[in-house]
Amino acid sequence: MTIPVLDGSDTTIGTVFVQHNVSHQRADETFLADVTRALIVAGVFVALLAAGLSVLLTRSINRPLAEMEQAAIQFAQGDYTARVSPRGQDEVATLGRTFNQMAESVGSVEQLRRELVANVSHDLRTPLTVIRGYLEGLRFGQIADRRSAEMAFDAMHVEVARLLRLVGDLRQAAALDRGVLPLDRRAVAPLDLVAETVERAMPLAAAQEVQLRYEVPADLPLLNIDVERMGQALFNLLENAVRHTPANGEILLTAQCQDEQLRLIIRDTGAGISAEDLPHIFERFYRADRARNPAEGRAGLGLSIVEAIVEAHGGTVNVESEGMPGKGSVFTVNLPLTASPK
Repeated sequence: MTIPVLDGSDTTIGTVFVQHNVSHQRADETFLADVTRALIVAGVFVALLAAGLSVLLTRSINRPLAEMEQAAIQFAQGDYTARVSPRGQDEVATLGRTFNQMAESVGSVEQLRRELVANVSHDLRTPLTVIRGYLEGLRFGQIADRRSAEMAFDAMHVEVARLLRLVGDLRQAAALDRGVLPLDRRAVAPLDLVAETVERAMPLAAAQEVQLRYEVPADLPLLNIDVERMGQALFNLLENAVRHTPANGEILLTAQCQDEQLRLIIRDTGAGISAEDLPHIFERFYRADRARNPAEGRAGLGLSIVEAIVEAHGGTVNVESEGMPGKGSVFTVNLPLTASPK
């Protein structure tokens, strides 16, 4: 190659001859070939790496999704114990944990439904069987004299009252579920509320040979409550205490003001509540002792209704018990003194 050399006035003053070296050309070609091979190898490696990562990522997503699909199929077939095992903190693991929470909730609802059917069918069967027995005795002349007939009618009246109470509890539980528990509030003295409720529960205590009394100061502030609903809640608590207190036991209802609240405290000397049952005592359809009084016409709704009524008034109810005979239980109802309508 010839390259002219010019001076400042564009006059050629010489010529430079550049000869292309074959060895340089081969070196250039070798360098380009090496670069090309390196790029190809790198490209292939990157492609294989991307493919491997995509396979691993796909498996890491598909595996928990397939597990979740299988659990969902089992769940749809009625196996409410089906669960998944989420790993990590990604979106799929979060979805798995959410599925487990949903399965737990639905399983609890299904368990409650089964308990409801079992409890209600049992509690309906007992009084209906008694009523049927007396009716058949009257129908076929097995109960002929007047005194026996009166005893039969009295017994059937008691069983019908149990049925009506059970149906009333179920209706009220349904109303609480729908959130339609209207409160007709008015001012009432705590002493009047307690005295009226204790008077209603006194026949139950007398039949059980349990001493029932109350100690409530007359100068306590007025409560703004639905007297009928709150009276029912207190009656349920007293009835529960009577049923679980043996003969010659004692039940005491007291009231006091503390921290802008009125505290109604019911103490009994019954068998108490075990540590295992204590966290579930206010759950619907729960019975701490399923073998106790099978014919009493209760479906495990009394305490759950108490809790719902108290909470509707803006209050709380809790229980303490050592779970030892004679130590009994202590139920405490806390009601705000400045309750506002709900």
